[in-house]
Amino acid sequence: MGGLNRKDHEDIEIYFSQKLAGSISDKDLIYINALIEQDEAIHQRWQAFCKDFKEEDIQDQFSRLDDHRVWKPITAAELHAKPTVSRPLSVLVSKKYIPLYAAAILIALFIIKDPAGLLIPKKVQPSINKPVQQEAFVLKLADGREIDLSKLNGGGQEGIHYNSQEKLLSFDVNLASEGNSTLKVPAGRSLSMLLSDGSKIMINSSTEINFPMVFGGRKREISIQGEAYLTVAKDPSRPFTVRTSSGEVRVLGTEFNLNSYDPGTMMVTLVQGSVKVVTPKSQVTLKPGTTAIAGQKEKISVEQNKDNQALSWRKGIYYFHNSDLKEIKEILERWYNLNIYIDNPDLLNQRFTGALDKTGEVSIFLDNLTAVTTIKYAFDSSHNVHFN
Repeated sequence: MGGLNRKDHEDIEIYFSQKLAGSISDKDLIYINALIEQDEAIHQRWQAFCKDFKEEDIQDQFSRLDDHRVWKPITAAELHAKPTVSRPLSVLVSKKYIPLYAAAILIALFIIKDPAGLLIPKKVQPSINKPVQQEAFVLKLADGREIDLSKLNGGGQEGIHYNSQEKLLSFDVNLASEGNSTLKVPAGRSLSMLLSDGSKIMINSSTEINFPMVFGGRKREISIQGEAYLTVAKDPSRPFTVRTSSGEVRVLGTEFNLNSYDPGTMMVTLVQGSVKVVTPKSQVTLKPGTTAIAGQKEKISVEQNKDNQALSWRKGIYYFHNSDLKEIKEILERWYNLNIYIDNPDLLNQRFTGALDKTGEVSIFLDNLTAVTTIKYAFDSSHNVHFN
């Protein structure tokens, strides 16, 4: 039923926010209304959620926010004040920005859970950003030669093809090649690759993949450092193995996401099929809809997916859930090819919840982040970002 498929969704307040703002899709509105009517727990959560808002705001879907006079800068007194009555809206976001995928705006859920008092940020405009030079996709062949894929211009070279429009790298099926090649996807970019067996890999920023252009023998093996979404072609006679520094994933034919940015941890999210996650200490077979978190020293843990948030990067969306500034720094550096410095170590204790849209200017996210926190940021002459 509808786009919501888990009534115990931890972030159902997101949909509550969209329902109040009038920005929810018809399909999700029908479904969320049904949940409120039929599920007592959801009904109670909805009533508790609405208590944080004025009745007139609920009735007219916050139309008063279209009046620019309601926007004002936050003051120090407001920031540190403790609420003495039931909170209204901790940070009020204009309803045209309330949809989850709006240009990197921190949505209402982030605001409502803020423990500080009434914070009403002024409307912000994107800062003028210096264009960031994008690094090239570089394919290093087994013999040591390096190929800049952008120079293929849609054509081929030695059986190697790159379509710049689709951002797709592929190889001739009869390509004669020995040894492994290495593909590096730089920060701020992504790429898809079609392997010789028909398997397809969507590769996230700052990721390196080592693979053979042609699978020989009775096995298919690649290694990944970073993040990728794999759709593995079925071939029972040749199992497919993905190696990381933390362990490996063994499959026959399936779809799954692999995150191994942290050399000490591997996260595997299974979409369909079956995979076995193996580390030096343990192993586990995943079922669709679950995620395995594996390290080199700890036992593998398995948890249910949270509304496919581990897969959202494929659409250019990243969700922050009670995330510290270190995580935000790492994601912004990876997605926007920036260098970010945390000049004030006290900021590391702050945590945030919200959504980042990769298609928006980084300054939009930064401006809205600083509007609801004590964090300040600045670009230096080399276009590095400093948090202070």
